Amino acid sequence: MGNIQNLYHSNSFTADSDGNVGIGTTDPQNPLHIKKEGYQLKLEDGNTTNTCEILASNNTMGFFSDRANAVASSDMIFSIDNDTKMVIDTNGDVGIGTTNPIYKLDVVSAGDGLLSLTGANKPAMIFKVGTAVVGGIQAQINTSLNVSAYGTSSLNLQT
Repeated sequence: MGNIQNLYHSNSFTADSDGNVGIGTTDPQNPLHIKKEGYQLKLEDGNTTNTCEILASNNTMGFFSDRANAVASSDMIFSIDNDTKMVIDTNGDVGIGTTNPIYKLDVVSAGDGLLSLTGANKPAMIFKVGTAVVGGIQAQINTSLNVSAYGTSSLNLQT
């Protein structure tokens, strides 16, 4: 059998002598190099029409899970070493350390350091109801930690 490059070499598909395959490029730089405007990679479940798509276009990088809404309640899962680290569920809730987030951001940890906010000057967390700012927490280097309530809001500390 001849060299696959000699058999299949065109502007749409190339296989080079290093084993790199190019689709849309004649000079593939990686084992699989796809060059095309718009949606570039689509994976489809053989049992359903559920898909995962990756887009790289101009200044946009997009990851899509079940873009056609073929399967109800799809999630996007990020796993490392066969362990789920983060989930974005069908409601847009993000879970870190949990596979079943119940809040917009749900962080669960068995150890310390649940959340870290770092800012060059004054890291802060602002609380809003709708568009109205109702409170916040702000830290200042070596001086204070300010907990604030704004407007007609009251500041309550409960145990």
